[in-house]
Amino acid sequence: MTFSDFIGLLGVALYLFAYLGLQFGRFKNHDNWYLGTNIAAGVCTIISLIYSWNLAAFISNLCWITISLSVFVKKYFKRADLRIIGHQTPNCLATNGK
Repeated sequence: MTFSDFIGLLGVALYLFAYLGLQFGRFKNHDNWYLGTNIAAGVCTIISLIYSWNLAAFISNLCWITISLSVFVKKYFKRADLRIIGHQTPNCLATNGK
């Protein structure tokens, strides 16, 4: 087994692990573990494609990574917005109440 085969199979195993975890209720679709596992799986599979090129697999994995990263970014900004709003809300209420 070559290095690229090993990395590609690791990527497939990670995809299956994430999907099984989602189906059996171990992960939620917005959990960092689920998203991170999908990103790692896509990266592993793309690394294996460097050695044995397949355009369809590359596009599929690139889309998978992009979707997972976009959810991470959305979650990050949503949390940041909540922190900002959470710190400002008491001050606004205190000044409006006076």
